[in-house]
Amino acid sequence: MGLALGLSLGYTLFIQLLVWRHPLEEGPVLLLTMGVRTVFFLGLDALYRLLVRRWQLRVDAHHIPFPRYIAALLLFMTTSLAYAFLLYGLYRSWQQQDWRASLQFDHQQRIMYFLEIVLSGIYFLVRCFFDALDQLLRASLAVERYQREKTQAHLDTLKSQISPHFLFNSLNALSSLIHTDEEKAVRFVDELAIIFRYVLNNKDKELVPLRAEIDFLNAYLYLLKIRFRDNLQVQMRIPAQYLTASIPPLTLQLLIENAIKHNIVSKDEPLLVEVDARNGYLTVRNNLQLREKSQSTTGVGLKNIRQRYDYLTDQPVNILQTQSEFVAHVPLLFTQEEVTHD
Repeated sequence: MGLALGLSLGYTLFIQLLVWRHPLEEGPVLLLTMGVRTVFFLGLDALYRLLVRRWQLRVDAHHIPFPRYIAALLLFMTTSLAYAFLLYGLYRSWQQQDWRASLQFDHQQRIMYFLEIVLSGIYFLVRCFFDALDQLLRASLAVERYQREKTQAHLDTLKSQISPHFLFNSLNALSSLIHTDEEKAVRFVDELAIIFRYVLNNKDKELVPLRAEIDFLNAYLYLLKIRFRDNLQVQMRIPAQYLTASIPPLTLQLLIENAIKHNIVSKDEPLLVEVDARNGYLTVRNNLQLREKSQSTTGVGLKNIRQRYDYLTDQPVNILQTQSEFVAHVPLLFTQEEVTHD
């Protein structure tokens, strides 16, 4: 209704001042003229909505039905002309108390009808443009929302549990320690509690400070060292300026768990894992000594890390495997503008 009133006011002033080039009519007549044109614009809007509903004038990112739009435009303009002829003909015949006046096409009448059909075409095209823009925006938001929910679902699945295989091995190691070394058993329980507390405290967070992730990793590595002893060697070189950076929680644990799952860890073939940070990236590197049959895995770990980073930043996660080593580069995310490089 507001759009129809605005258009009728603007169009009435345009006709009176610019086209006919004479002063505004008296107040009551001007209001009546505006009323007729308001009805005209309301009719255009109703006709447009009818065509959209009946002809399904919808667009998506891959298809715009141009033939249907052109046909609808022609029908809209033709119907609008007939509608204007009827409406203004009745108006003129009422003004002059003569129905034959509606059939007279003087110079002004022809100009008016020409303007009406041009205006109706412009009105249709503008409405179609904004409707199509709105449809594409809604579709884009829907896709983005779907991707976000999908990523969040993967993330929630990942955060909600630590590998059952890891938990099973940890309980086995604890059972052995209870009978052989009570002091180590007590510390083992303490470190296990730190691990689960970290998971519970950060299960709803997208990012955690690298310092907190390293503290968690140290507890995780203590449990692994009880099981693998010196067969697993982890070296960390993290410059102090990177400790305030952020990463998705459990990223380091997943990368180290991935290395253990797929590689031999023995006295004759120890597994060496190096963790360092430089140039805005955290790098986890291990020597490659693949098992003949790797433990079954769904591959959700690396895939989930990539998806979380896709959601958080445009910086890529780079995975590289050569004949001798496996390397993962994950971006460090900073909250401050300046980034200090080595």
